[in-house]
Formats: sequence, C-alpha cells, structure tokens
Amino acid sequence: MRIFLCHSSADKPVVRELYQRLRADGFTPWLDEEDLLPGQDWQREIPHVVRQADVVIVCLSKGSINKAGYVQKEIRFALDAADEQPENAIFLIPLKLEECEVPERLSRWQWVNLFSPNGYERLMRALQVRITDLGLGSSPTPPPASPALQSTADTALAQQFSNVSGGVNLAGQQVSIGKDVIGRDKIVQAGMYIEHATIIQSMSPLQDAQATAQPDKEANAQTWGGIEFVRIPAGKFLMGSTDDNKLAANDEKPQFTIDLAYDYWMARYPVTNEQFARFVEETGYRFSPEKNWKKTGDHPVVNVTWHDALKYCSWMNTLVASETQLMKARVRLPTEAEWEKAARGEKGNEWPWGNVFDLNKCNSRVSSNGVSTPVSRYSPYGDSPYGVADLAGNVWEWCHSLYQPYPYKPDKSREDEAASGTRVLRGGSFVYDQGSTRCPFRLNDFPGTRHEYIGFRVVVAPMLS
Repeated sequence: MRIFLCHSSADKPVVRELYQRLRADGFTPWLDEEDLLPGQDWQREIPHVVRQADVVIVCLSKGSINKAGYVQKEIRFALDAADEQPENAIFLIPLKLEECEVPERLSRWQWVNLFSPNGYERLMRALQVRITDLGLGSSPTPPPASPALQSTADTALAQQFSNVSGGVNLAGQQVSIGKDVIGRDKIVQAGMYIEHATIIQSMSPLQDAQATAQPDKEANAQTWGGIEFVRIPAGKFLMGSTDDNKLAANDEKPQFTIDLAYDYWMARYPVTNEQFARFVEETGYRFSPEKNWKKTGDHPVVNVTWHDALKYCSWMNTLVASETQLMKARVRLPTEAEWEKAARGEKGNEWPWGNVFDLNKCNSRVSSNGVSTPVSRYSPYGDSPYGVADLAGNVWEWCHSLYQPYPYKPDKSREDEAASGTRVLRGGSFVYDQGSTRCPFRLNDFPGTRHEYIGFRVVVAPMLS
C-alpha cells in the first residue's frame, strides 16, 4: 500500500523515523529525501505521488500547522484527492507528532496521536481497514528485527527501556543513544509516554539532520498578515513578445530583457473575498461586498478599483511591518515588470505553465461557467515557474504601473501614483478568451473602474521612489 507522508521540513527527523518504521512493517511509504530522484521536478512529482497514494498521512506539529510553504500546498493536494474518494474511505489521516490543534480544514477526519501509548497501533488499525477496502489482502508481515548494535556505554540504558511492558513514562528525562534513535516508538523529551520500546543504535552515526536534509522547499515561501508569499529572485527575464509571435498584440512588442536587481515576494494568490472583508471590517472602509460573498470567501475579491487596492496595501503595511523585517520594503501592488516575471519566469513562457494553452489549467471563457473560481482551483498545474498561482484567467489584476508604450523603462514616470492616465491590468479573466490569459498580454483601464472580473494581488518589495 502506497503511503504519502505530508510534513514540514522542521519535522523531518521525526517523520524519517516514521518512514523507517512503516518500511520495516512492510508498507511502501514515500518520503521526498528518500524517494525523490535527482533531477526530478519536485513541484510536479509530489502532486503526482499524492494522486497515486492509497493513504495520505498529514504529520502535524505546533510548528507545522501555521507554517507557510509547500507543506500547505501538499495538504491542498491531499484535500482535493480526498474529495474524489468513496464516502467513508480512510484516505487522509491527520497524525499528531506532538500535542497540537488540528487545523479546521482537517478536522472532519479523526486524528491519531503518534505520541500516545497506542498511537502507532491505532494507525496500523486504520491502515488495515484501508487495505481491506482496497482489496489488497491482509496487512504486511514485518520482517525479522535486526539485532541492536550498542556501545558498551549505552548498554545499561538500552536494557532499562528494552522490552518494556505497559509503557514507561519518561517525564523530565531525555534519552539519546549516539546520534540516531530508531525503535518501535520514538523516545523524545519530557512528558512523552511510550510502549514496547526497543532502542537501536545505527551502525554508523548519522550526521546532523540539518546537514543531511534535502534543500528546504519551504524556504521560498512566507506568510505575512495572513497572506502566503513566494520569493521571486533578482535577475534578468524576457518581457514582451517577439515581432513574429502571431498571438501577440502590438502593444506587447518588442521583446526585450529586463533586469530586476532585487528579490521580491509575490502573493501566491489574488486577494480573496475573505481577506478583503477583514480589511473592511477592521478599518471601516466603505465598500459593498459581493452578494453572498461569505459563500465564496476563497474566490478573488472583485469590483475593486485601483484606489481600493492601494488602500488595502496601506492597511497591510501596518500589519506586516514587524513581521517582514525587510528593510525599505513595503506591501504594494506589483509593477508591470514584477507581475510579468512572476508569471512567466526567466525564459518568457507564453502561459505560466509553458507555451501551449491548456484549458484545464486556468479559468478563462473557454473553460468557465461565467463565474470566478477559488484561487487555488488550478494549482499547482497552472502555477508559474516560481509557484505563483492563478495568474492566468479568473480575474484581471491591477498593477501599480501606468499604461505606457514599450519598450518598457522602469522609471519614476510609470509608478507615479498621482499621475493621471490608465493603469495596467494583467492575467485575463473568466469572461475573456484564452489569448488574454497569456503572460505578456496587456490591458488597461482607468483607476476608478469597477468590474465583476477585476481584482488584484500584492507584493512585498522595495519602495518605489
């Protein structure tokens, strides 16, 4: 039975032990540092593995519950896969690594405490039920246990906790054998209760977990003010369209290279109804929300003017000033160049995902029912090379920049907030055709315009002087 272990990078040492134990008991768990092959694209491989899994175990800890990054996306993959399972099927199992709250979106599934005396046994019972439901026969038979390899100095301590019947309370104690502890249950610090523990020292001590871990996939994501941001690295990218591009409008030409000499953080999704409602509630800002907006809280907010978006950014700055700790950075609308780089990457993709349109990767007129969709609906399949979602279709997004002819020059005149003229809109929408969802496609409108298909997203980036 195929088991996907969804976890935060900070919990890697504990999850690695769970992985080893499941393998010892005859299961086929999948762990990125063990099973992701060199050269594989993890952003594509992980969603595939989740879809192919028979069970997804979501490992929870105090640090992982609210941690931004790829673990949250893995949970979304699992939730989507769970919706496709037969009713009452055991597919998604929340597994507490320590005492912590289960996130609301996972609360419909009964969790198990791995640290409880019978936690692992309860997990095994659930897996057995899943095996039966899948018609895979009986649960695997664990292979014979390897003999413990212990140094003389550790023998007495090992004997103290070996073959424990009924469990032993280690409150106030810390047990460690060399640098690696593997056993029927994990021995941890104060307050942990374990049953039937067998301590095994590895034949060669492992290096520190931090040194052996794979690169942190969550390092390029942060959450500030309740919004998830993705880092866009400094450097050059192709902006605009070539003269021979038959899909391109004249105002996209010519194509040229822009060098953004700074990192910035783009919101992974457009601002949602729920996020904008918080701003309205806390500030008293005069705004008429969509009818029944609470039922579409995860849809992009619409009918916002460019000025509304600026007010939201100003409010966000007061929330995240202490969180971001980025000197001379602020929450604002993206410039036209920042938006396009986040959408197409360095090499100038036509659409965020590549150079061929795919109606299954965005909400445009050819794939929609004339309405917006949740901002994560097409993620990760429609994501940009940096992992930014919903950049093609759904709703147009205001940019900070004035609409001016190409070639693009990132100067003060384009970003003057007091200047008159139209402002750039990017991304297309559910009422426009597939051509408008192309990354270089440009639209513009007056900053006071409201439409049911215009929204926005924000960046954390250097101030525009």
